[in-house]
Amino acid sequence: MKPPLAKKYTGMMISADGILNRIKNGARPDKAIRYSCGELYKHLKEMAERYYSGEIEVVDEFLQLYCLDDKRPQD
Repeated sequence: MKPPLAKKYTGMMISADGILNRIKNGARPDKAIRYSCGELYKHLKEMAERYYSGEIEVVDEFLQLYCLDDKRPQD
């Protein structure tokens, strides 16, 4: 069964690996890291609200936004 997918995301994307690896590898929490972590948290909260209100495609949208969609089926 094909999962419900959001439309192909074409906006600015953020590398979750980049953010989280910098933190994991002991990068000093500079302004860019703090901002990125704040955005990640904001998007996680938004995803939870939308998902639990029935908009399950939001998970695909989130995975595309954070470049975690390498296994995404083709539209």
